[in-house]
Formats: sequence, C-alpha cells, structure tokens
Amino acid sequence: STSQGVFEHQFLQPKEPISFKLISGDVSSLSHKLVVLPAPLILKLHLYVYPPKYTKEPITKVSNTGNSTVPEGSILKWEVFTKSTDTVVFQHNNSQSFFTKSDQQFSYSKSVSQPLRYSISTSNTDLKDYETLDYFINVVKDEPPAIRIKMNRDTSAQERLYFYGQVSDDYGIRALRLHYFASESPNNI
Repeated sequence: STSQGVFEHQFLQPKEPISFKLISGDVSSLSHKLVVLPAPLILKLHLYVYPPKYTKEPITKVSNTGNSTVPEGSILKWEVFTKSTDTVVFQHNNSQSFFTKSDQQFSYSKSVSQPLRYSISTSNTDLKDYETLDYFINVVKDEPPAIRIKMNRDTSAQERLYFYGQVSDDYGIRALRLHYFASESPNNI
C-alpha cells in the first residue's frame, strides 16, 4: 500500500503477456491482460566502406558501430540486422531516408565527400523511433598532388637545361611526364 486505499504492484521486465485480477476480500475484478509489445531492436550492424578505385585501398567492413574514418568519395553501405522491426531510418541534417527491407535485414547506401553526423533509428507498428543510435563518419580529404620543379642551365656553351623535381600524392603517383616546347612555337610539343 502506498497510501490509504491505494495499492501498487510492479511487474519486473515482463517478457510474455500476463493475465491478472484485482481481488479485495470477496470482490474480484474482471480479468485484465498486460500485453508485452515487441521492441524493434538492432541485433547487428555492419558498415562497408568502398573507397574510390584510384586510392587502391581495400573494401573494409566495420562491425557493430557506425563510426569510421573514410577516404573522400567513398560509398558507404550499412547492413542492419534487426528483431521485431518494420522500418529503419537514416537521419542526417533534418532529412530522413528509409533503409531497404528484406525480412529483418535492412540496407542503405550513401556516397560521402564531407564529414557526416547521422543517426539510425528503428520502429515498428507499436513503437516509433524506439532505438536511436548516433554516429559520425570522418572524411579524409583527397589532397591534390604536390609538384616542385627546379630548372638549372648548363654553364657550358651547349646551353642544356636540367630539371630536378619532386612529386607526391596521398595515394601515390602512377606516372610523370614532362612536356616542353620552344617558346616561339608553343603548338610543337
């Protein structure tokens, strides 16, 4: 009893429906039923990172978190395995996109070129946005190649030019070509 004429009973984490009656002396209530609603839960989460081909970085799989650091221009694919779930929503900057559903597996893909703060939420007919998880994708910008060239003249009478240089790029250099022409005829490369 919590106060005069007021009684309470606590059902601790019921997993199945519970039928009950309220009884006081010779008086009995009708039968009542406590219905347990199935909660829309995320069981597993996989994030696949497909970097741009020119980076030559491998496809990676991140499990049970939606946080990652990825190269600029990567395509991300989320696979969410759920229980008792009707919809999974991707939320970013006040916009929503729905995951594609196949049984209790949901998937969604997105290309990223800047940092991404987002959330994933689950719902069913009884519970909307029951489980909402917040994540962050950090994007590593693709820097332009750096080229440093120095030209020296031969001091002999042959007037040869020597070029020295250094080239670098965050994903490597495949080739370097030097094109030159006489200043009087720029069309003759």
